[in-house]
Order: sequence, then C-alpha cells, then structure tokens
Amino acid sequence: MRRIVSALFLVVGLGLLASAFLGAPEGRSATEERILRLNVNSTDINYLDPALNYDFYGWRVESATCAFLLNYPDKAGRASARLAPDVATGFPKVSGNGKTYTYTLRSGFRFSDGSPVTAASFARSIERALSPKMQSPGASFLGDIVGADKVLSGKATGRPA
Repeated sequence: MRRIVSALFLVVGLGLLASAFLGAPEGRSATEERILRLNVNSTDINYLDPALNYDFYGWRVESATCAFLLNYPDKAGRASARLAPDVATGFPKVSGNGKTYTYTLRSGFRFSDGSPVTAASFARSIERALSPKMQSPGASFLGDIVGADKVLSGKATGRPA
C-alpha cells in the first residue's frame, strides 16, 4: 500500500512539474491575461471578500490575488518576514506629529476590469472595512486611524477625520 501511495505522489508530482515547464497553449503568448479558477467548496475559506476574510486559507488566496500597499514577499527564510512595498513605492512618509502617513503609489496597477488602482481605491477599502454594515473583522486593525471608532460605531460616515 505504501508503494502505491508513493507511486501516486510521484506521478502527480511529475505531472505538476511537467505542466510548469510547458509553454502557453497554441495561439497564446505566455504573458496573455488568463483566468484563475479555484474550487473552494471543500476548504475552510469563508469569504473571498478582503473586508470579511479573516482566516489562514482565505489570506493565502487574498495574498495571491490582491495588491497591498505593503506586503510580505514570497521569499524563502527571513526575507519572507520583512515587510516590503507592493503597490507603494516605499514605506510611508510620516508627518512630524505622527498622525499622517503618506504613501506614493507605483503606476501600472489595475483591477481586473482594467481600471487603475489609485489612492482613492485604498481609501474606499478602508472606509468599507469600517462600515458598520460590513461587520469586518479587519476593522480591528484600523483602530489607530483618527475617527475610525466613530465610523465603526455609526456615529460618523465617510472618511475618518
């Protein structure tokens, strides 16, 4: 039985390895846009919505499909634990009073519909996570934003002031 399982893993492994080295299908370039389909029926992923996602497996999918201002790089060892710029060109410039963080965004990032990723895109994401209607578990990470508590409690709307 052990040999059968080992042989099965070998065949599957070789198949995956071979598929990694195959070129793009005939008539398509290797850089042409493609569609990623994932079967998440038999996983513990509850949400694919970044505002609601709060589990390990969902974070893995989100990390592979979403762009962040800063992110942990997909590198081996200690390098994977060092925060690095993703959409941001670098780490934020912090104002003298420590209350304003200014990020500069790299150009060229687009949503799947082709529209550009902008500073307003990130602001909208924060506002959405703070919306009381969302009940986002990620809102707890936004508590240091001035006025976030008022937006989250429904006492204010829009951008925290």
